[in-house]
Amino acid sequence: MTFIDKFDKRAEGFRGHYDMRSERCHPNSLGHYFMFSAFDRSEGSTLYSDEREPARNPHMIIAALIPLPLVESMTTRMTDLVFKVADLQHRIAPVGGKPGA
Repeated sequence: MTFIDKFDKRAEGFRGHYDMRSERCHPNSLGHYFMFSAFDRSEGSTLYSDEREPARNPHMIIAALIPLPLVESMTTRMTDLVFKVADLQHRIAPVGGKPGA
């Protein structure tokens, strides 16, 4: 969750998006009610079915995929930085060698 919060600082609203997707997918009471039930207020009963609103699934899937290009770009930059730091570490204090060699 720390990374999600940090990412939200770079892409405001990401945490809310993540939380909504998590609730949609998680098998807790909200996830079950959202996907598989309808509450009948007049009778005070809950009706369960295979899927409540299957037409919403494509929208939810697309919404979950939207941040992927940004995350992929950040991951690529992070990978490049990791290699630069590793190279710097090796130049300063190589394993089994002399520093600065």
